[in-house]
Amino acid sequence: MRVLDYLTATHTMFTKLFKKDESSDKPQATAPASAQAASPPPDKTPWEEQLRAAAGNDEALLAVAKSAPFIDIKFSAVQALASEEALKLAEREFRNHDRRVHREAKQRLEAKIAEREARAQAAQLIDAASALVEETHIPANRLVELDHAWQVLSPAMLEDSQIAAYAAVWTRLTTLTRERGDQQLWTKRWMAEANRALTHFHTVCMQVARAEKEHADLTSARASVEESLSASLTAGDAATSVLSVAHLQASLREALQLAAETDARLTFLENLPAATDGTQVAAWQALPIAEAHVAAALNARFEQWHREQTDARQARTAEVKKHASEQSKAARQTRLDEIEAVLAQAEAALAAGHLAETIEHLHKADGAAQSTSVDKKLQARMEAVQGEVARLKGWQHWGGGRVRDDLVLEAEALAKASAAEKLAIKAHGDAIDNLRERWKELDKLGGATNRTLWLRFDGALKTAHLPVAAHLAKLKAVRQENLEARNKLIAGLDAVVLAAAEKGETQDWRALARVLEQFQTEWRKLGPLEHTVPHKARNALDARLKASSERLDAPLREVRRVEQLKRSKLIERAKALAADSAARDVIAKVRELQTEWQQHAKGLPLARNEENKLWGEFKAATDAVFKQRDAVHATRDAEFKTHQVAKEALIARLAALAADTPAAEIKRALVDIDREWRNSGEAPRAVGAKLDAAFRTARDTAQQHLAGSAKRVWHVTCDALAAKLAMCEEVESAQPNEGLDVRWQAAAALPAAWEPALQGRFKAAMAGNADAAKTSADALAGVLLQLEAALNIESPPAFQAARRELKLRALKNAMEARQSAGVNAADIDRWLAEAFGFARPDAASRQRLGTILLALREGAHRSA
Repeated sequence: MRVLDYLTATHTMFTKLFKKDESSDKPQATAPASAQAASPPPDKTPWEEQLRAAAGNDEALLAVAKSAPFIDIKFSAVQALASEEALKLAEREFRNHDRRVHREAKQRLEAKIAEREARAQAAQLIDAASALVEETHIPANRLVELDHAWQVLSPAMLEDSQIAAYAAVWTRLTTLTRERGDQQLWTKRWMAEANRALTHFHTVCMQVARAEKEHADLTSARASVEESLSASLTAGDAATSVLSVAHLQASLREALQLAAETDARLTFLENLPAATDGTQVAAWQALPIAEAHVAAALNARFEQWHREQTDARQARTAEVKKHASEQSKAARQTRLDEIEAVLAQAEAALAAGHLAETIEHLHKADGAAQSTSVDKKLQARMEAVQGEVARLKGWQHWGGGRVRDDLVLEAEALAKASAAEKLAIKAHGDAIDNLRERWKELDKLGGATNRTLWLRFDGALKTAHLPVAAHLAKLKAVRQENLEARNKLIAGLDAVVLAAAEKGETQDWRALARVLEQFQTEWRKLGPLEHTVPHKARNALDARLKASSERLDAPLREVRRVEQLKRSKLIERAKALAADSAARDVIAKVRELQTEWQQHAKGLPLARNEENKLWGEFKAATDAVFKQRDAVHATRDAEFKTHQVAKEALIARLAALAADTPAAEIKRALVDIDREWRNSGEAPRAVGAKLDAAFRTARDTAQQHLAGSAKRVWHVTCDALAAKLAMCEEVESAQPNEGLDVRWQAAAALPAAWEPALQGRFKAAMAGNADAAKTSADALAGVLLQLEAALNIESPPAFQAARRELKLRALKNAMEARQSAGVNAADIDRWLAEAFGFARPDAASRQRLGTILLALREGAHRSA
């Protein structure tokens, strides 16, 4: 039990004792203050003028800072110092006083030192970068280290000239590195292509020499070698051996020399005459060639030709003799075969009804038969064909006339039909063409005709052709208008291209793309080219269209290619963010990427299919980030929901604790619930505050239940104390009731500090030795006085002086021994035990003890 009223009373007493001294000291304390208030404050204006006059002069500013009586003047003077030496002196001067001024001087000194060191380091980095520019080979790791060292420096500490110098040197370094890298890559590619061309050339050269390939294949391989040599390097590269390049160039030249020599020998072989006269061998041996393998293959071919020529010359001699005997017989058989073939053609034409062709073939057969003798069988066939031709010619004369009359009638019917309002022009024209073709077929068959019939036929068809001709004229005019419209569109496109060429790089590519798209739309509206413009102008118009479109489309394709690469970079960055979705600012970065994508899309849209494809990839990558974020949020929300359920369960457990729950159980429950509540994790933000408030309310209620339980236990203890005191007084009155021992044993146990005193008093009274207990009234009064002071209970008027003396004595002991004057629970328990041990107290003491017990029961209770 904690009692502080004793200290409060002691403080009140000393306040009264020293009140007089304090009142006597007041005039002395206020006098200087009033005097100080009466004196006017010093004037700051002269110091401000000195500060303004010292601006730009570090020595004068330092003097003002040292001598000025105002802290703000000192602070302003230190702030105006510019040199590092002056700031160092100011830092030393104010090190032991004026902390604010010293802190400002120290901070500015450190900033000056950092600025000097940063600028010195920047100068070193600029010199190192300038030295790298002069080197033939720039290491990539050195560039990275140089850039990392520069990025560490704060731009605010550097001079603008240093930043500009480094930017210029760095731009030159990156340009040189890129150019040299490109040159090195180009050199390596060229060497690889040249080696492939050499290998292919030697292989083809051997194959051509062996007659495994044509002469044209050698020309193609030689062209590849010439192209590689013409594209060779003009200067060596730091990463490529100059000797390797020179050696490869020499090999290419040797290959070209070999190609020329091989080509000369191949040409010689191809132009060899059909017969040899002996001079070819000497000419062949005079042709130079450096490659032994190729020379051997070509010599083998020449020797084979020479052997073949010798063998052929011998075979021709024998053939001439044989041919002389068989020539006459073969010639006659050949002419007979020709006559039979022509006669077969005449028979086939006659079977098909083509008399004109049959007559022509018969004339050829008669001419051939006059130059040689024909056998009887072949002569009979010729006469049979001639007789059939004579018979059919008579029929043809009559049938051809009838058919021509029919054609004239059909033509006149077409002429009448051409006057109709609704006429199928295409079908009408096809009918006219069909009639003319049929007339021509009759002419081929050789049927009868006359001029009058032809004039009727031709006049009717010309009349019938008038609406067709009108339609064709109209169609020609429409095509001419279409051609003019197309030329006008191309002219407009050429004007846009010319204007774009004048602007140079400051192009509005989006506007140019829109112009090209509008041009293509208008062009498509004019219809297909092969059906809407004159045939003669079609090729020229198509060539002009391709040239004009290419002048605008080519730079657009290049710009779109660069823009497509930028979109691809954005997609790669989005995929990288999807792989690192756990970062805190990943959503903000995705939003930035989406904004950047929109800016690119507005700046220059790509082709629709490419735009949709890239947008699909970009959207998939960004959606992956959002899906992962949603998954993380869902997991976190589920975890928060689990925590919420756990917290609600703990609150329910607290609410289940009732007022009649045992105190020990409440204590255990509070300890367990507090531990589980601390470990339960975070709940959803929307219900977190409500759960905390509900937990505090439920816990306060449980604490109240625990406090009420302790109070009930304390009341039981106080009732047991009162009962045992009453039983002691009953025994001491010499009129005890029966069964007192049983009642004593049945009473509740008292605290360990009280029970022995009452137990001894009771046993002594029961043994008849009550007089042996403490009976000193003064000693009991002193103990009661201690208890009244400790419990802040009013003492009777007769004990007021003794109580003041008690407080003074306790304070004196505390001041002399430097000990606390407080009273703890152990002192109160000890005094109570002493008071309970006194037998037969008088009425006044009994009344005072009753007041003390009542105070203990009402306000000074404690848990068992």
